[in-house]
Amino acid sequence: MTGKLSWAAPIEPGRQMMGLTLGMSEEEVWTALGLGDDDLVKEVAFVGGPSLIVDSRKSGVIYLRTPWVKDATYEWQDKVGRLVFAQGVLTNVIAQLVPFDECPDVYAGRFGGDFGLQSPVSAAKRFGSLEYDDAEEVFYIPGLEGLEFAGSNSCDLSLAPEQYVTFLRVFQS
Repeated sequence: MTGKLSWAAPIEPGRQMMGLTLGMSEEEVWTALGLGDDDLVKEVAFVGGPSLIVDSRKSGVIYLRTPWVKDATYEWQDKVGRLVFAQGVLTNVIAQLVPFDECPDVYAGRFGGDFGLQSPVSAAKRFGSLEYDDAEEVFYIPGLEGLEFAGSNSCDLSLAPEQYVTFLRVFQS
């Protein structure tokens, strides 16, 4: 475990995001979040960031919800993060934008010093060639394992070059 949750912790592809290290047990993540055995939904403050609603009611995933979104039309509209587990081990850490421009709860962690949510997708080209997976609607950099991200238009940059990053996923490859 890396210690404290951090809303600005650096993104390390294939290793960690939000101050959470892939491979942590579900119990270690619950401890880092300050959850007790009966805390299925609890407000938790991140170092350097907001207080979020931690929702662990669904097996195998913990949702990070912004309290900023009120009366969302759809259940997914208040999720700014997800922690995904397989066999009780953290395998994916996901940060995403909610579909409301004014939401202040945007994950501030960066990869390579300045690449993260709301960055131009094209800025990732400095880390290597950029590929787009039409089926998954995500971008990735061949040779850079454990990081993928989505753009605001869910299409290749040749079709919409001005896209910005709306989704980041760090995972074990």
